[in-house]
Amino acid sequence: MTRKHRRLAARTNTAKIKKDEGSRVNTVARSVIMQELDSLLPDFHRWYRQHEGKNDFRLVLEQLTGFHKVYALSIRRPTTVTAMDPEWLLEMMAALFVVHQKCAVLVATTLYDFLRFLRDSERWSGSQAAYLEARAVLRAAIFEDVISPFRLAGESVK
Repeated sequence: MTRKHRRLAARTNTAKIKKDEGSRVNTVARSVIMQELDSLLPDFHRWYRQHEGKNDFRLVLEQLTGFHKVYALSIRRPTTVTAMDPEWLLEMMAALFVVHQKCAVLVATTLYDFLRFLRDSERWSGSQAAYLEARAVLRAAIFEDVISPFRLAGESVK
């Protein structure tokens, strides 16, 4: 093997190592988020029953865990399930609307209930402004308003 080929091979190995490290970071982030969510689920289940949740809790659980698995893989690296980034939430809901509008409404309803649970149990760790914006995004999705990530550029969510 020539010197040139060894250098090329070394660069390839470095790229693979960096990719593997990124994969480990994603796995750790997802694990932390899912552990935090798992710790909140018993209390959320009780809260959901007390507030006469309309959907089967198994469906709610499936939607909530599915959403948070995607949330944990976000480029923005969420640190907790007890606060949501309204801009990222708007992008996710807009993307989901494009794929399947009815599913987007169901997921938004579940997230809205979870958001209320976090507020009612005083576990919301984000700012009041972030809470109000996240709530507005989810309400827009629930009521099937036109929802687009382009609103982020010039218009604030109210």
